[in-house]
Amino acid sequence: MLLAETGLLLIAAKIVLRAAPFRTIAPKTCGDRNFATKNCAELMEIGWAFGVIARRIGILRQCLAQSIAAQWMLNRRRIANTLYLGVRRDEEGALLAHAWVRAGARTIVGRESRPGFHVIATFGDEEMEPECAG
Repeated sequence: MLLAETGLLLIAAKIVLRAAPFRTIAPKTCGDRNFATKNCAELMEIGWAFGVIARRIGILRQCLAQSIAAQWMLNRRRIANTLYLGVRRDEEGALLAHAWVRAGARTIVGRESRPGFHVIATFGDEEMEPECAG
């Protein structure tokens, strides 16, 4: 069920990103910030599900779509999280962008490319992210 939910949310995120600019989507990703303590095992399962779907369906590998879908999934489970947008320059000087989602200290999606990116925007509330409850 988790893989099906992940796939459907990723497809929905891709559609939403094609239909509307991110600046109109971003405020809606944060949701209600009255969250319960999260479970580390559940966070690992959610990250695993996104990895499986992204490896199997290449069109769903886009980091921004994954980040939005992950934030929706975490919000549905009332798990505090933050979506990060970052930039860095490559060896030729071209500007690269990346998105990732964290719940507390755990990166849920986007961890592979995260090092070296400078955060330019966040969506969520880092201060409300509780530690894992086991």
